[in-house]
Amino acid sequence: FVHWPVDPQSIAHLYPPGTRPDVFADGRTYVGLVPFAMTSTKVGTRVAVPYFGRFLETNVRLYSIDDAGRHGVLFRSLETARLA
Repeated sequence: FVHWPVDPQSIAHLYPPGTRPDVFADGRTYVGLVPFAMTSTKVGTRVAVPYFGRFLETNVRLYSIDDAGRHGVLFRSLETARLA
C-alpha cells in the first residue's frame, strides 16, 4: 500500500456532512492507495466458491473523524475484478 500526506483543507470538500479529515501529529491527513488480493472469501461459514472466492481489489481511502470524535475510513474508490 501507499500513503501520501495532503493538506486537510485541500480535500475537506470530499467528506460527507458531519465528518472531516483526520489530522495527524504532523498537521496533515493522508490519502491511501491500497491494493490487495481477496482469497478464500465465503458467505458465512460455507465453502469458498471458486469464481467469487478469489479476486483482486484496489481502493482509494481517506481517513476521517466525525463530530462525535469517532475515527474512520472513507472509501473514495473501490475497484474489484468481480462485480459480485
